[in-house]
Amino acid sequence: MPWTKGIVTEEVWVDLRYYKLAIQLLEYEGSEKALRFCVSRPSVFASPNVNR
Repeated sequence: MPWTKGIVTEEVWVDLRYYKLAIQLLEYEGSEKALRFCVSRPSVFASPNVNR
């Protein structure tokens, strides 16, 4: 991936039970393109399943 300015031009998210997965198409100056794979997980404290 180049170290120049780039933007996310396409993005696809998949929500799973414990994770959120994404594939992003990045386009940079000079017509270069790259794929980025992302994983995120919600905070344990933000989970609605916590009973007290």
